[in-house]
Order: sequence, then C-alpha cells, then structure tokens
Amino acid sequence: MQINHEVLMSSSSSLIDYHLHTCCSRDGSGEVIDHCKEAVKRGFREICFTNHQEWISVVGGFYDYAMRNEGWEQHLHDIEAARKEFPMLSIKLGCETGYYPEYLDDIIRFTKRFPFDYIIGSVHSLEGIMLDDKTISGNTSSTVQIQWMRKYFSAIKDMVKHSYFDCIGHLDLVKKHIPRHGDDEYQDLIQDIAETMNDNDIGFELNTSGWHQSPQDCYPAVSLLKILKDAGIRKVAIGSDSHSPETLGQDIQKGLDLLKRVGFDSVCTFSNRVPTYHPLPIQTH
Repeated sequence: MQINHEVLMSSSSSLIDYHLHTCCSRDGSGEVIDHCKEAVKRGFREICFTNHQEWISVVGGFYDYAMRNEGWEQHLHDIEAARKEFPMLSIKLGCETGYYPEYLDDIIRFTKRFPFDYIIGSVHSLEGIMLDDKTISGNTSSTVQIQWMRKYFSAIKDMVKHSYFDCIGHLDLVKKHIPRHGDDEYQDLIQDIAETMNDNDIGFELNTSGWHQSPQDCYPAVSLLKILKDAGIRKVAIGSDSHSPETLGQDIQKGLDLLKRVGFDSVCTFSNRVPTYHPLPIQTH
C-alpha cells in the first residue's frame, strides 16, 4: 500500500467545500468567480472545483457531462485568475470522473493531462444508462431494486481496485434512485469496498447534498460511515456537491459534526493529489 505524504494542520482552519460544480457542468450554474465570492462571504478558507468528466459523454461526442480539453484549459485559467483576486481563499482544481472500466486507460490519461489537486471517482452510470435517467420506481419489484443496488455497489467495488482517484464520491448515491432497503442486502459488498479502499489508500467524501434530496440523508449513510471507520480509513473529504453559488457550503458544518460523532478525527484537503489532514472539529468564523 502506497501512503501519500501527510501534513497535520492546526484545528484553527475554517470551513472547506471540496465538491463544487460551475456552469461548466450541464447541470451547474455560476462562473468560478461567482462561487469564490460566495465562499469568501460565507467564511470558507478553501474550496475545490470538481466539474464532471463523464467518459460516456466524451465518447458519445455530446459533451453534456464533460468538457473538451479547451474547456478545461479555460476553467484552469479562470481558477488562476480567481486565485489572484481572492488571495485569502485557497482555490483548488479538481474533477469528478465517472467510472467506465472500458475507458479506464483514457480516463487515467485525462487525469494526468491537467494539474489536478484532487480527483473524485464516482459511479453515475450503469449498463450505459445514467442513473438520473433510470430511477427504479416503487412499483418495481423488490428483487429488481436489490439487483440494481448490488450492481451499483459492485461497480464501486471494481472502481476502488484502481488508484487513479483520491476519494469515492457520494458512495451510496444509488439510494437516491432506488427506494431504500436494509444494509444487509449489500453489506457484504460494502465490507469488501471498505477493505479494498484501505488497502489502496483511497478515501471517501462526506457529501451533504443528500440531506436536500429524496434520501434526506447524507452520502454515505451513518451505518456505512461506521463500516468505513472500522476499516481504518482516514482519508475523508467533505463537499456540498453544490451546482450553484447559492448552495455552496450547504450543511458542511452539519457534516463535520457528524463525522466527529461517528469517530473520525480529521478531514482532508488536497494539493497536487497529496492530502493534508485537518483535525476535527474545524473552527468556524
């Protein structure tokens, strides 16, 4: 297991948000500068922009959940300009990459093309269909729902075998699209995922957006957080998964409090893919 160099920071750090989407994403709004203005106004110390790069979109040529190289170059230029305008705010370049095993070599090449500080690995698609386009209704049989949940977690399990990303995004996102079932129906997969994450030095994010979506629960749920904690995983990021300046930082403090209650002692920020650990609780302004 390869361990990245760690630097332990003082708990005097303020709030961070490591999952932000701008108008570069089809489902996002607001320029980089708009998000930075809100971050400063709300007392954030550090933010990371993580626009989508879904390879199914690239291959299809639609670029609805992805950007062309020139788009990423412009995005980096906008971030560099914002760094000069907001010297009090640490602004990082990240990316949320979708997992597509058939395009893994292309995905890895992409992650090395730009100076990313942080990369999220997420499963947004199963069998070539975006999860947002294949919500399993309550009228679907319980057996089919469970099968799809297991397919989703099997894809996560396969993804964590690879080390091209730093943290898993919204680990149990599938609960947004399929009515919730008991953890026992996929707990064996979660255990395997947690152990593989620990072996490969892969972390996860506490994603606060689920509190404002149909699950009305964070990603991952508390029961999964406890499994990840017991597996020895320390690399934990936190993000609002905001898609507009108005929701930047939403429920970050609530998420930090939850991590502390579960037993985690720090959260991470990243620079050049190297984590920095910030002890909990993070002090707010």
